Amino acid sequence: MAVKVTLFGFGDDCPQGFINNTRKINTGDTKGLEQILNMAGFNNLEGLVILVNDTGVHQDDWSKTQIKNHDSIKILSAIEGG
Repeated sequence: MAVKVTLFGFGDDCPQGFINNTRKINTGDTKGLEQILNMAGFNNLEGLVILVNDTGVHQDDWSKTQIKNHDSIKILSAIEGG
């Protein structure tokens, strides 16, 4: 199983393995969203907004959200500035 993870609002804080803010992750069997975020290098999930197939997922639902083959995950981080 493979999913595409795209980052928005990350600068030098981007986890390793991302090229042009995108990374394809081969997950093996179907995994939960939190597992895939950990596989992508996110140990601290605080302050993130997650979209799966362009639909926002509330943080309370991350642990029970199942990801399917070829799903698209977008991770947004707060950006400083004004």
